[in-house]
Amino acid sequence: MHYLQNGHKALLMFRLGMLLLHLPVLETVAQSAEQAYISKKFTTENGLSHDYVHWITQDKTGFLWIATWDGVSRFDGYEFRNYYHQPEEENSLPFFAVNKIVADSMNNVWSVSFNRPLSRYDRSRDRFVRDNFSKSKDSVIWDIEVSSRHSLDVLLEDGICQYNPASGVKKMLRFVFQDQLEKERFYGTYYQL
Repeated sequence: MHYLQNGHKALLMFRLGMLLLHLPVLETVAQSAEQAYISKKFTTENGLSHDYVHWITQDKTGFLWIATWDGVSRFDGYEFRNYYHQPEEENSLPFFAVNKIVADSMNNVWSVSFNRPLSRYDRSRDRFVRDNFSKSKDSVIWDIEVSSRHSLDVLLEDGICQYNPASGVKKMLRFVFQDQLEKERFYGTYYQL
C-alpha cells in the first residue's frame, strides 16, 4: 500500500481503514504520549454522509476522504463536508455509492463508483467533476490505484490508463481478446492518449 509513506500516522490511518471496511461506523484513532489509544466513533449523527464506509484515504492537506454508500465525506478533524450524487447536475458524483477514493501525488482526490465514470475533486469550486479517461465519453471505470511511480492507474473495461498527474500525460494499455471459439489469447497495445 503506497499511501503508507507518511510514517506512523499513515500506518494508524491504514489500520483504521482496514477496521472500518468491516464496521458500519467511522472511527478515528489518535495515539497519546503514553502510547494509549483513544477511539472516537463517528456516524451520520455526527455528519458522516452514511454509516456504511467503503474506503478511506488522506490527502496531503490532512483531510480524510471517506467513500460511503451515499457519497463522499471530507473530514478535517472537527467536522464533515459531504458530497452527494445529484442526478440533475452533470458535475456531481456520478452515482450515490462511491466504492473507492484515492489521493494522487499532486494532491488530486479521485473517486470511483462501480461501473461509472471517474470523478476528480475540483478544489477551486469545492465539487467533484467527471474526468474522461478513455476516448469513449461514457467509459466505465472498474478501479483506481496510485502506483509506486506516483501515477494514477485507472482500470477501464477495455484496458488500463496510466495518468501522470504532474505532466498530465495519459498512456493507455488496451486489452484485445480473440474469439472464444479459438484458443483464448490476450493482446495488449500501449499508446499515449
